[in-house]
Formats: sequence, structure tokens, C-alpha cells
Amino acid sequence: MHLQQTQQAALPAGTGDINELLALLEGEPEFKVQDRVIDKPEKSIQEQGVETLLGLIRRRHSLHLRFSSGKDSTSCAVLVIEAVRRAVAEGINTTHYVSSSATGMDSPAMEMHLLAVQEEMRQHFLEHKLPIEVHLTHPSLASSFMVTTIGRGTLPRFPENSKHRQCAQDWKYTPARKLAAKLQAKAIEQTGREMVTVIGTRFDESKVRKARMQKRGESAVTPVRSEDGELVLSLIAWWTLADVWDTLEMLLEPESSPYEPAISQESVHRLFAIYQDSNDGVCGIVLGDAGNKQPCGARTGCWGCTLTGDHDKSMESMLNEPKWEFMRPLNDFRNLLMATQFDMGTREFVGRTVSPAGFLPVGPDVYSYQFRRSMLRYLLSIDANERDRAEETEAAIFTGRLADMKDNRLMASPTFELVSLQQLALIDWHWSNHFEAAEAFPAVAIWYEVNILGRRYSVPKIDKAPKLTIPTKRWIKVGRFDHAAPSEGMRNVDSEKWNRYLHPDRIFQNREVDGKKAVWFDETDQLSVDAEAACAFITCIYPDMAVDCNHLPASESAAFWLNQGIITLPAGHAHRYQEIALRNRYFANLAERFNLATPQEMKGYLMKHSITNVEHEKQLLEVAATAAGLQPDMFTQPLAA
Repeated sequence: MHLQQTQQAALPAGTGDINELLALLEGEPEFKVQDRVIDKPEKSIQEQGVETLLGLIRRRHSLHLRFSSGKDSTSCAVLVIEAVRRAVAEGINTTHYVSSSATGMDSPAMEMHLLAVQEEMRQHFLEHKLPIEVHLTHPSLASSFMVTTIGRGTLPRFPENSKHRQCAQDWKYTPARKLAAKLQAKAIEQTGREMVTVIGTRFDESKVRKARMQKRGESAVTPVRSEDGELVLSLIAWWTLADVWDTLEMLLEPESSPYEPAISQESVHRLFAIYQDSNDGVCGIVLGDAGNKQPCGARTGCWGCTLTGDHDKSMESMLNEPKWEFMRPLNDFRNLLMATQFDMGTREFVGRTVSPAGFLPVGPDVYSYQFRRSMLRYLLSIDANERDRAEETEAAIFTGRLADMKDNRLMASPTFELVSLQQLALIDWHWSNHFEAAEAFPAVAIWYEVNILGRRYSVPKIDKAPKLTIPTKRWIKVGRFDHAAPSEGMRNVDSEKWNRYLHPDRIFQNREVDGKKAVWFDETDQLSVDAEAACAFITCIYPDMAVDCNHLPASESAAFWLNQGIITLPAGHAHRYQEIALRNRYFANLAERFNLATPQEMKGYLMKHSITNVEHEKQLLEVAATAAGLQPDMFTQPLAA
């Protein structure tokens, strides 16, 4: 076999080279491996990887495999597990780690596969007494798609603004970094050495990937320091796609494989089927023979990704197969987001940040309250239909109409839950603060419609709105949210009145934020929801009071979630939420004062009473001059008419 020569490190041939390399690693300065071309290596490419890892373990390094359950990370898993197995046989019992991410937006097919493989790994490690821990990270509730987009109205990233992918940062990288920091601390405490993170990036994947890997100095034999400070090993950097599938084939032939599999044959076949079905079913891989393995490079990602353009080709390819039909509503929802990208009717026109002159921007901004309500109806209906599908599958297995096999049993449980009850509680709290919300618990009311009353809402298929020029921003005067109407912000008088009786353990009956009274709230390290309390209220208490809640103002539910301690605010951020509440209560009171009963009437008021950008710039100059103690220059000011 011939490996390409590069400016980075190449694969060494044997253990001696590994030990030499690791000796360099012992000395803290960054180490380099000479360029080398390997012709006809003594050992297989897989064995070279195992020996690289084993050398690191012998040097007391814990290994940390970033595992997505895709083809590349699965190949890495085969080598990592084998290296740990050999280390244990040598009496080395250092703890190692496998970590994965579940974002709530991953392809249900891949997430189902990931969870199944993780469970197989846990069982294998337990049975064979391998010191490997398996971890799964999740994004914080506040950063999840359901809370940011459905709750707060934040638009997803589209191809036109895709330079910075905040979704990947919030949903994968940030949780992964937090976990890695904890694992690093454990590793250092156990061995006194840094942990080495193993990843499955390959130069062969694409020219763009290769350029990025080379820029980062990634190597298959030398752990390199990442931007985050981790030691990272790109174990299969030099592998081709055929090398990857050759390695996975070993899992299908345990009798002849040099490595004992921790992943079942069913899971390998499932993984292959996912890639094949994502590639129009024409993937050239045929596991178990020596056929062409190059064409099967389809990728699967978030089902709601709007960065792929008008179509998600991999998802649409999978939907050609009847077994993946249950994912069609997810693709329909994604297509709805794409179709409404330039539909200004789905946008809110009230801005969020007050200028120094006391004005708010007027123009298309986040998703409108009404569109968010529609989206939640679709998502909760998709969840309900998926539960129904799972129950029907379970009944079919029980009655013998469907074979009792592992993959069918996996499908007998819901393969996804788009909106959890914790997310629903946060969505409801955000909506309860919205100036258009007409009744208490507006989001929970939709959950009640779908899950108690049995209503279902299908995602509409609409033509894409034509691309247009975003209207020029205008500005509406709000002062300190006191210009044309009052605003109580987070304050709730009823809570203040009753807290001394209902919560006698509290020293005060309310909080104070920025000099204003506010409803009582608890604080933790991040915006969080008491899962048990949220579930009890939504599923047990609310159904008995649903009708009464229709006659209560939304501000009551905004106060309820905080005052009852079901939702806790991040410490030190109360000012931010007070600003949000002040803004929304101001416009709610403004609508009441001027009888603005519909979003269209509010928009008309905003356009009529707002000023242009040019006029706002003059206001800003006057404020700046006043702050500087300057008087207007009579020689540069225009004469009065």
C-alpha cells in the first residue's frame, strides 16, 4: 500500500517509531515527525493506528474518542477499543472515554443508530471489563432550536448568512468542550498526563477539508495542540474511503477479524443502509465482497438544516425508501423554513435594542408571534404522530404482523421528540412575555389542543417567497419604555400580595431589578427548567384549568413560571430579562391604549409614528452633543423657516 506524502506527519511503520515519537511528547515542546512515504508497510493501516494509540496509553495518556457513529468515527472506535483491550492485557487500566452529541436536531435515523451503538458499547465494555466510559452531551435548553427559534423567534442560518454557524457552536462544540474539560480533569487526576482526543477527519474527504486539516497541522501519529488547547490525534487522516469500509467489514466477519467487535453486525448493516439510502440507493459499497467502495460518501446531518439550500438532497434520497417515510414531516418543516425565508409576513417588525436616543428599530426582525404559534402546532403534531406510529409498530410486533428483530424493536419506540416538556415550559414563558399574547399559558394551550383534544396540524407545502430587498429600517420612540404607555416589566402585583402566605420561607415577597420591582425568581448558573415540576403542571394541573386560563392575561403565566421556581434565571442576567419584559409590556399597554387589536394594526401604528434613519441620526447627534455638554453650532445649523 502506498500512502501519499505531505508536509505533515506520515504514518510510522512500527512500534519503535511510536515510542520514539512519544519520547518526544514527554518533553513539553511541540514535536515534529519527519516527512515519510511508506511503501509496502509491514503492518496493515489499521494495525498502525492501533499501535499509535497503544503507544500513547503506555505513556499514561487517556484516550477520548469523539464519536458521531458515522463511518469515520466508527472506524476510529474499532482501533481505540482494540488498543485499550491490549493495554488492559498488559496490566494498564487507565480510564478512557467515548463521547457523542445529541442535538435534538440530528437525523432521527442517525440518532437512533447512535444511541443503539452506544448501548452496545456499554454492554461490551462491561462484559469485557474494559475501562471505557460512554458519554452523551446535549445543548443547553436556552440554546436549543426549539427555545431560540420557536420560543424567541431567532431565525435559523440560511446560505446567505452562513459564514458563522452559531447552531454548531451552541449545540455541539460548547457542550463538547464542557465535557472535555471535565474528562481532562479526571484524566490528569488519574495519570498526571493530558488526555488525547481522537477524531476521524480525513484528508481524502474533500479539498476544503484537506486544506483546513493542513492549516491546523493535523496528524495521524502526532497529537497536536488545537485552538481549544486539547491534544488532538487525527487517527485516520491518511485513510481513503475504501480503508474506512474495509475496517467496518471486519465487524461483519468476527471469526476472521483481528479485532473483537464491540458493535453488532446489525448496527453495521444499519449504518451502511443509511449511507446507501442517503445516496439515491446507488452506493457502490457491497459489504462482504471486494467490490468498489469509493462512491459511498453521502453525509447526514441536522434534519432542519437550512444551510443546504432549497433541498436537503440526502434526506430526500432517504425518503424514497418506505422505511424512512416517518421522517418526511421533518423535511416538510425544513422546507417551510426555506420557503418563508423572504416572506416578511412571517416577521416581527418591532426591534429589540433601544438606541441612546430612546428609539427602537422598526423593520423585519425575528419570526412573528403568530408564525411561531403555527410552527409549534406543526412540531407538536409531528411528535404526536410519531408516538402513534411507534405504538402501531409495537402492536404489529406483538401480534406477529412484523418480525421481532432488533431494528423493528428500535422502531417500536418514538425515534425522536422534537419538543420536550422542559422546552415547552421555556417557550411558554417567552411567549407569555410577548406583547401579542392574548391569554395565559399560550404555548401550553397548543400542547393541550394537540395532545388532549387530539387536533393535528400538517405542515403546509408552499412556494418559496421571492427574494427581495429588506425594507429600510425606521425608528419608533419609546423613551425608557414610558413614552406613550407605561410598562410594569417583570412585576406581578398578585404574586407580591400572596407570596407571604404561599411562600413564607422567602425573606422578600418580590425581587428588584434596575430599581424596579419584579416578580420573585430563583437563580442558577444557566437558564433552566425543573423537569419534574414542568411535567406535573403541563400534564396534570393545566388540563383542569385550561378554560379558565383563556381569561387570564399572559403576564400571569410569565410570572407563574418564575414565582413557582419552575424556571430559574441565569445568575447575573436578570437585567436582560427585565429589558425584554419592559419592552413587551410597553407594547401590550400601547396596543390597549390605542386599541391595536391585530398585528396589522400595530404595524400600521409603528409605520405612521416612526421616523426615518436620517431623522434618527439627527436625534443621536443631539443626544451625543447634550451628553458632551455642547451647544448646537449656530453657524452650521439651518435657519428656521
